[in-house]
Amino acid sequence: MKFMNGDNPSVEFELDTQKSGHFCCSGCGGDMRRAYEYDYMAYQKYRTLEEEQNLVLKGKFGKSDATGPFKSLKVEQIQQELKSRGVDATGNKKEVQERLTDLLRGAS
Repeated sequence: MKFMNGDNPSVEFELDTQKSGHFCCSGCGGDMRRAYEYDYMAYQKYRTLEEEQNLVLKGKFGKSDATGPFKSLKVEQIQQELKSRGVDATGNKKEVQERLTDLLRGAS
């Protein structure tokens, strides 16, 4: 695992993680809001670049040529993305956005 401070472009280009999101570590899917819970963070699986790539490309909008394909999706598009991944897509924009964010765990 590699930690960087003040070098955001380098971290983003290595695994294309979300800047200023809650999933700061480029290799694990640990939510940083729970960073002080040892039993949660200690068992987060480290993901390889290939696993990250497969996670992004699995859905409908992840296959687009855009950089950051999930950043500006409308609620209907988020619902389509969740349905293409076999996840419940009902609810308002905030609910479905949180569901997609939890599913991707920082990968973009």
